[in-house]
Amino acid sequence: MTVWTAHIAGRVISKKNGRRWVITPKGRRLIPSVAYVAFHRDAAMQLAGFTPGTPITGPIELELTVRLANREHEADLDNQIVGLADLLQDIGVFRNDRQVVRIVAEKQYGAASFSADVTVSSVVWDQEAA
Repeated sequence: MTVWTAHIAGRVISKKNGRRWVITPKGRRLIPSVAYVAFHRDAAMQLAGFTPGTPITGPIELELTVRLANREHEADLDNQIVGLADLLQDIGVFRNDRQVVRIVAEKQYGAASFSADVTVSSVVWDQEAA
């Protein structure tokens, strides 16, 4: 059963790559890159008003398609998955990315522009198999 679907315009930025160290009064701290923070903010604004009224609970599947205009700005797909999952958690699509029990993801090259399509589906476990 499909629960939630969205399209995000723009390049998906990996949360992992480009992190930077900052010095705080409490010591050094690793923070996301400026590019990731901008991606997160812009994607959250695009999805504002389209999130479910309450976060999805229970086990879920993420289906992701990341479209790239070229290979010049290519990032690892697994890092893009983490960034998108964190975004969806932060904007309230689901409570915690630990709910993700299945991921179907692909990168496509040669798109007219950078974008991503995301589908979050509830996973129903076969009680007899459990």
